[in-house]
Amino acid sequence: MPVARMDEGSFGGRGGIRLFFRRWRPEPEGGGAPVVIAHGLAEHSGRYERLGSFLAGRGVPVWAFDHRGHGRSDGPRVHVDRFDDYLEDLDRFLDRVQADAGQTPVLLGHSMGGLIALSYALARPQRLAGLVLSSPWLRTRVPISTFRRAVARVLSGVWPRFRFPIADQGAGISRDTEVVRQYREDPLVARSVTARWFVSCEQEQARVMERAGALEVPVLFLVAGSDTLVWPEATRAVYEAARGPKEWHLYEDRYHEVFNDPGYEEVMETLWRWLVARGLAQPPGV
Repeated sequence: MPVARMDEGSFGGRGGIRLFFRRWRPEPEGGGAPVVIAHGLAEHSGRYERLGSFLAGRGVPVWAFDHRGHGRSDGPRVHVDRFDDYLEDLDRFLDRVQADAGQTPVLLGHSMGGLIALSYALARPQRLAGLVLSSPWLRTRVPISTFRRAVARVLSGVWPRFRFPIADQGAGISRDTEVVRQYREDPLVARSVTARWFVSCEQEQARVMERAGALEVPVLFLVAGSDTLVWPEATRAVYEAARGPKEWHLYEDRYHEVFNDPGYEEVMETLWRWLVARGLAQPPGV
């Protein structure tokens, strides 16, 4: 079996902003299409070490970058001038990945990264060999008052970088108390968002839901059934509307981060089997 080796680097996103990335390379090199991870709100690529090592250990190269304003990337914390900033950054990263690997990548998006990944797949399907959505953030389950939404819309126009604190999400990400502790103590996890970021994301959620019927990229849905942060029902609506090859897995008792919740091994094996079945990874000995 290959051994995973992790290295780091950076690249220029839209506007020349420096974006940090990690990659997990199999040694020796395998025959799998590269998997690109788009992480969730407030977190960073370093929280995907286990998944990156798992796939690289089976011959699949894995790349993940910190979105602008996240982790070790530059930019105001959790802020975008427009949602398309995320898509343009991702487009540049995919250029780098494909040039290195020589193959069209698979895009895996978790939570906010799932929203970014789905939006990208709808806009530029020819760039992807497949799409994996892990508890995508298509509708917020955490209560947000009508008043707060109205204030955010006003501030987005007149004071776009006004900051709102992020409610503690730790208890909702995993049933593993060690995962929760590490998340809460992680200095790279952001604690606030801007008004423009919030409004831009909610507008993109609405656009994605409206356009879901145009989704033709092969897609694997990995959904936490006991998610308290996002609504699984919104993800199911996208699954029902998608026209391309699709596969649905609902993990009834799981919390939001299905790759960090107890039983994550089953989820990783499901992902692996899907990659092999679609010819995007090679089983051992091939």
